[in-house]
Amino acid sequence: MDIDQERLLVEEAKVNREAFGLLYDAYYTKIFGYVQRRTADIPSAQEVTSNVFCHALENIDRYEWRGIPFSAWLYRIAANEIINHYRRKNNNNHHSNLYLGNDDDYPIALKVELSQAQDEMKTFENYLDLHNGIYQLPVKYQEVIGLKFFEGMQFNEIAQIMQKSENTVKTLLYRGLARLRHIMNKEMPNKTSARTDRR
Repeated sequence: MDIDQERLLVEEAKVNREAFGLLYDAYYTKIFGYVQRRTADIPSAQEVTSNVFCHALENIDRYEWRGIPFSAWLYRIAANEIINHYRRKNNNNHHSNLYLGNDDDYPIALKVELSQAQDEMKTFENYLDLHNGIYQLPVKYQEVIGLKFFEGMQFNEIAQIMQKSENTVKTLLYRGLARLRHIMNKEMPNKTSARTDRR
């Protein structure tokens, strides 16, 4: 939908739950994918995504249209819910219980997302190592790296979501990647040695 259609739908959603359902349908897959890539855990992604849309529904009356896509607001809520999720879990070893489930565990509507997520996990051999490295970064770097590389967003889109200037976003990305490289370079030799020792 174009920006004008979206604006009208958002306004209607303030008084009509069915209109909010259309927004949910339009953005669920994007938000779920973003959360899944940030958490590397399907059940957690389901829980967080559900919280995102519950929060959006509860606060839609206070949403003010400013010419920015509605999805930017949803991504901001998602970023906050991801932080809240890890605070609640208080679990620094969240990767150890990675669970992708099977078709019987999920409603039909989620089977496609689950399949795609599983394919992604298999495609990138070092996915969890990379994710673990990103998780060690401060939240501002996690967010900008996730939006740029997991979601493939342009700098202007990220700036809208993070409510920062494009130059600030570029600086955050540069610094975040530098820190991530340092983390990965420190950890990868240890993993390589461990694999060699096991042989």
